[in-house]
Amino acid sequence: MKYVATIRPTETSEIEAEGETLALARIELEAKLPPGYQILAIRQG
Repeated sequence: MKYVATIRPTETSEIEAEGETLALARIELEAKLPPGYQILAIRQG
């Protein structure tokens, strides 16, 4: 029997975006997100 696992990268990287509000910045960050990655946290920088 064949089994298939879904995996994701374990490295941690940062991307940056600007926005008037957190919600607008999140939209831009999600657009920049590489395939297979997910946002873990957003902070002001």
